[in-house]
Amino acid sequence: MSKLWYKTPAREYMAGLPVGNGRLAAMVLGDPCCERLALNHEWLWRGCNRQRECDASADRLAAVRELLLAGDLAEGTRQGDWAFGGGGGGHPEKRPSRVDPYQPAGDLTFRPEHGDRWAAYRRELDLEGGVARVSYRVGKLACRREVIADAGEGDCLLMRLSFSSRANGRLSLDRREDPRCSLKRWAEPDGLRLEGIFRGGLAFRVEANVVFCDGDISIREGDLWLSDFAEAVVAVSIGTSADTTSLVDQCTRQWGSDLTWEEVLEEHCQQWQSTSEQAMLTLCQDVPNLPTDERLRRARAGEPDPTLPALYFEYGRYLLQACTLKGDLPPNLQGKWNEDLEPPWQSDLHQNINLQMNLWPAEMLGMNHAVETLIDHIERQVPHGRIAARDLYGCNGIFFPLQTDPWGRCTPESFGWATWIGAAPWLAQHLWWHWQYTHDYVFLEHRAYPVFREIAAFYESYFIEDAAGQLQIVPSQSPENRIVGGGPYPVTLCVSSAMDVQLAQSALGWAVESARELERDAEAASRWQALIDRLPPQRIGSAGQLRPLRPRTHPRSLGGGPRRPGAPPRGRRRPHRLEPRLGRLHVRPPRRWREGVGAPDAPHHRLRDRLAPGPPPAADLPDRRQLRRHGRRAGDAVAVRTRRAAAPAGPAGGLARWRCRPPLGSRRHARLDDMAGRTPHLGGHQGDRTGTLRHPRRRWRELRGHQQF
Repeated sequence: MSKLWYKTPAREYMAGLPVGNGRLAAMVLGDPCCERLALNHEWLWRGCNRQRECDASADRLAAVRELLLAGDLAEGTRQGDWAFGGGGGGHPEKRPSRVDPYQPAGDLTFRPEHGDRWAAYRRELDLEGGVARVSYRVGKLACRREVIADAGEGDCLLMRLSFSSRANGRLSLDRREDPRCSLKRWAEPDGLRLEGIFRGGLAFRVEANVVFCDGDISIREGDLWLSDFAEAVVAVSIGTSADTTSLVDQCTRQWGSDLTWEEVLEEHCQQWQSTSEQAMLTLCQDVPNLPTDERLRRARAGEPDPTLPALYFEYGRYLLQACTLKGDLPPNLQGKWNEDLEPPWQSDLHQNINLQMNLWPAEMLGMNHAVETLIDHIERQVPHGRIAARDLYGCNGIFFPLQTDPWGRCTPESFGWATWIGAAPWLAQHLWWHWQYTHDYVFLEHRAYPVFREIAAFYESYFIEDAAGQLQIVPSQSPENRIVGGGPYPVTLCVSSAMDVQLAQSALGWAVESARELERDAEAASRWQALIDRLPPQRIGSAGQLRPLRPRTHPRSLGGGPRRPGAPPRGRRRPHRLEPRLGRLHVRPPRRWREGVGAPDAPHHRLRDRLAPGPPPAADLPDRRQLRRHGRRAGDAVAVRTRRAAAPAGPAGGLARWRCRPPLGSRRHARLDDMAGRTPHLGGHQGDRTGTLRHPRRRWRELRGHQQF
């Protein structure tokens, strides 16, 4: 049986055991002295910006295109971000994002009165049954807790508390202090109540009802006290004002007291397994009888554990199922689990790979319920996507933003990243996959094809024709990539990045194939095929790599423009021109590699490939005596070979180190000095500093010398 299990309680939220049924979710921490269930509801977002709209900026598109087509990427990016990037992200004026953050519903805690000297502790998550369990002993008292997010008829969170003999405990329901949320909590004879309303946003209600207890229940200090009991079952349900049903009615969807715990648990496990058994991974290997954290520790130390990847697969499927089984929404950045009032990136629905990646395995694993949540999310955005396409770019069809929330609003909210049109076609790939897996003509005609047609309409009005008759995508971007010379923003806008061209080709192709399958819109299909034929071809670099950008703006060409095979990178003869570009690579393996100890060949060869065809012969550059004897001409770069008596040899025999600099006092030298110490964005999300631009002379010396690696 696939399980995660541990011998110690969770020390932090992220180490807890997640349970969920799509609509509701909880994190089980497993502290013997104070059990905590951190509660979530998939529709509980602040809801303050449910009616937000785009700024009308279509009239600025022509100016941005003119700059990018002329090669002024820095100014084109600046104007493009101000026109189409919205707030949030790295906005220079700190304009906030209007994406609503995903919110916690509160915490249900149980504090047993049995002391803190516990032993024989075990905490486990049954991935096949969807059950979290905690067991331990305090003296002769055996304690056990089981938590499920009911996959059966109940549609609630259930916690069973059981003891080998009579015990006492305190049950509490509360939420952390939030100045933007008004809370009201109280206790009733059968359970606890919590109601809240966000300022200018949603209202919500949480109920924790004791549906079974073989002891006494009393109310003290706003909490429930369970006395002289050996077994109790608590049912938790949550409602939000995102649903038109009243909060009280939503919270009545819970387990009926006429069923025993064993009956409810059996029904839940059967429903859970019927979904997860659509695909199975079996390895003919014995599973080590070790806690999961111990297996991970040993695997990191190099011990073989071939069943650990299989457990990882099972856990990934479990999380996707727990996020979508009975839910309306696809998984957000944190699935359906969050304890923070201000979660990272609002715990939103990121549509530039995160959302797609969550659903990549769904079709092949037969998880139609998960796919359905994504399809609903796509359709929810279409009405406002039409408005956004018109207001932002003056185009027909639909535009989807880089990030959003459940309200279906298509406003860009991440300045520096959000000027990107690829979210809609990328999400549409899942519609095409669903058609390929099901061959459901009703789905294709009424749900998938209308979206393909809207995306095709957008591209028809967004493409522009260049002098060669090709169709260009402007502005475009290679997501989360910054081009050297493209300005200070984290992502550089450009013309027809490889990714945008591929998305356009694919989305138009799906529209063409769908029209043919449905035997309709033949004229439109011919028109879309003609657009595909006129898109720029994919470009292959001299090393066989796909070039993501046009040649004149490609960062790895180290100087722009096509080069003949085997030619050195531009700037090789004048190294100071190359220094600022190399400064962005920031390759820093461990010190032992840089000292030539145990350095594998892969990093060395990869660097050699990037700087092909390798260092110039030593005879091509003068030594110090020649420079002193002959001097140098004004404007020439100075390249001095540093001789070392006992330079350690690398895997290829060692390469010489070089110190390169432009002439002192030159304007180029001043510009390079001015660049020292900057810390640019090199990809990743806001605040992700993955590299540091050092002084160009120092970086050139480190990158050119093999011993430095």
